[in-house]
Amino acid sequence: MNHFWASLFDHLKGCGQNATLFLVALAGVSGLVVVVAIIVESELRQYFVGALPWLGIFLVVWICQAIRRARARRRARLPHSPLSEDELAKARCKLAKSRDPR
Repeated sequence: MNHFWASLFDHLKGCGQNATLFLVALAGVSGLVVVVAIIVESELRQYFVGALPWLGIFLVVWICQAIRRARARRRARLPHSPLSEDELAKARCKLAKSRDPR
């Protein structure tokens, strides 16, 4: 089994940041499976099921606030100032040169 992990990590080194994301997601899913198994097999299930609607409401409110903040940030960006006559002339000249096949 040690050879398996060594070859997996050697392969993932060449993959860049996607490998890190994969390993974090794999650890998160594994931990979530363990937590769900503990909840299902214990008496915590009755409390957890009662808390699910409140957790859902909290998540919906949190997502709505995140969307509103993102929209506000997008609106707060500085708009592009209009180009001066000189800048417009230079841009038109560059466009005309790029169309000329010579």
